[in-house]
Amino acid sequence: MEPLRKWDVLRVLPPGVGHPKYAVCICPVRFLFFYINSAPSFGRKRRSACLVLPAYAATFLRKEESFLDTGDLVPLPGSVVETALADAAARVGSLAPSLRESTVALAARCGVLEPAELAIVVANETFVASQPP
Repeated sequence: MEPLRKWDVLRVLPPGVGHPKYAVCICPVRFLFFYINSAPSFGRKRRSACLVLPAYAATFLRKEESFLDTGDLVPLPGSVVETALADAAARVGSLAPSLRESTVALAARCGVLEPAELAIVVANETFVASQPP
């Protein structure tokens, strides 16, 4: 089994949600993820933290467009992540480099995450220094 890496996308069944979700790995050590949703988040500030993902840019998506919520860094239980990692069909790929850059830039710009959470998102991203605040 390949190790989990930052930007890998898994189809997971999170506790309390009741249906599978796509989750983008942000920290493979602490199992922190951004969810991809079928609709933007509610509330003005949270909605501004959603990155539109067209299906052509993320071919594993089924809808014409989906929304990556950069305003909520979700910790998943190890058992949920391990179950997804053990299922080849649940490992759907990685986020494209252009979407990675857009994700980091939006997370930094929207101001929804706590500073410690944002530090995890921007960790090891060399292009962050060139992004305007």
